[in-house]
Amino acid sequence: MFTSRREVLIAGKYKMVRRIGGGSFGDIHLAINISSGEWKPICELKSLTTSFAI
Repeated sequence: MFTSRREVLIAGKYKMVRRIGGGSFGDIHLAINISSGEWKPICELKSLTTSFAI
């Protein structure tokens, strides 16, 4: 099966399936363990850079 989406693996064992939510700190994705088939939510944190006015 051909897919145009890039396959993303986390820690070499979780395959990102789809985005299921998000907020001010980042996005939540649904992932599956490629060995056991167990489903897990994965949080992708945004970069927390802050600029201060002096």
